[in-house]
Amino acid sequence: LRFCYVNQYCTLMTAQESLNRPTTSASHTESERDESNNDAALIQRLRKSGKLEKIQHDFTAKLVQCGWRDDLTDVAKDAVRDNGGITQVTLDQISAVVVPHGYDTVPPILREKVKKQLRQAIREEKQT
Repeated sequence: LRFCYVNQYCTLMTAQESLNRPTTSASHTESERDESNNDAALIQRLRKSGKLEKIQHDFTAKLVQCGWRDDLTDVAKDAVRDNGGITQVTLDQISAVVVPHGYDTVPPILREKVKKQLRQAIREEKQT
């Protein structure tokens, strides 16, 4: 979940930048496709440079430090218990409870920190 969160923000950040760019060409779909390819390439460069992994590592450490992970573990245990125990519960049932709770309970200050780090990493990668 924590890596999904960082990857989601990375994708959203590049998508938001794409939306802010004016499009004036007649081949709007081709332009969108090129931007999508550029965004995917940018994310791939962030992965190769190790910047994305470092952001993920820092984010994970902060989530553990603030107790978010322990809270999520408790929610997962409750979901198992509420759905008939370990032998009857499905992964979908656990995920339906844990994933939304996980996204909703990430501390806002950590969200902002990740956004800031991703914006900075994207700017640096675009300059290279």
